Amino acid sequence: AKYIAVWQAAKRVAGGKDMHVRATVTDDLTTWQPTWQIPLPQSGAIWAPVLFLLGPKSSAYESGSDAMEQRVEDQSRIMLLYTESSSCIRDRPKLGDQAYAPGGDIKLVWSLDGETWTKPVVIHSQEAEGGVPKVIANRPILLDNGVLLLPFWREDPSPISRKCQLSKTCNKCQVSSKAPVGISGTLLSKDRGATWHTGGNIKQPKSVLLLEGSVVQLGNHDILQLFRSTGGYIYMSRSTDRGQHWSTATPIESLPNPGSKIGLEIMAPNLLALGYNHHSSAVLDESGNKIPTRSRLRIALSADNGMTWKTAVKLEEKLVPQTKFHYPTLLNLHRNRHS
Repeated sequence: AKYIAVWQAAKRVAGGKDMHVRATVTDDLTTWQPTWQIPLPQSGAIWAPVLFLLGPKSSAYESGSDAMEQRVEDQSRIMLLYTESSSCIRDRPKLGDQAYAPGGDIKLVWSLDGETWTKPVVIHSQEAEGGVPKVIANRPILLDNGVLLLPFWREDPSPISRKCQLSKTCNKCQVSSKAPVGISGTLLSKDRGATWHTGGNIKQPKSVLLLEGSVVQLGNHDILQLFRSTGGYIYMSRSTDRGQHWSTATPIESLPNPGSKIGLEIMAPNLLALGYNHHSSAVLDESGNKIPTRSRLRIALSADNGMTWKTAVKLEEKLVPQTKFHYPTLLNLHRNRHS
């Protein structure tokens, strides 16, 4: 098959102990094969799987590799990143289940064919940085200097802990008072995913949480990162030193956001595409009543490195009861064919 898609799935509730990764493949993006569960060893809920196709190793980064490693590196490899919960769980009596707070350890597995996977490796643990759960939502990018950059954020588990008093069983997170709770950051790898370290944190305005960052490297080598936010708009931050430091995030007032994931992609030189929900936290129905929802799914384009945006496509504008059109992921098939 030419294409593979993955997502998280659970029987009753997001964060349930049975939440796992499912996959499917297709040759033509029209007909998809029956789904299957990727056999990842797990003891808690698995969140937000993302894929990245890492192309063959170029001669510029080959020093020090032995013959066996070089044979593997000469092939394109599929990187699957996800997070797994280990604590922060409580009873959900109405659902007949238990649920974890989002996030935990960030883990990585590899595959050559999408069917057989390596053993998971923890690349950033929940225990690190004071015990705060780590979460991802969008795929990494490969920078012009060969470094992989993965956006992530530190989840605030306090809503789960506060509700523990309502549960017979609750495993609270033991988070340090000095932990960077609610702060978005980046992970960097200089050796094609073998080891990772934290890059710069994103400076954010007070009382606004930034989540689920989506990143691209621009033609001038700067990095642009856009965020879902609690501030009613999509926020943006930039790095001029390949992820080591980031500007204070600012709102893009032409792009409202209902606290929903976005997807950012490079379509062509000097042309960016953005998938997002074009409304704030609530929209009005025909009677003027506010409806908490995620709709008005659109694609916007920018030809000036993300400074201004224009609507290109309105994918879904309807308000359907109990239905959300959200969490877009964009993929430029031509550009991402070998990387």
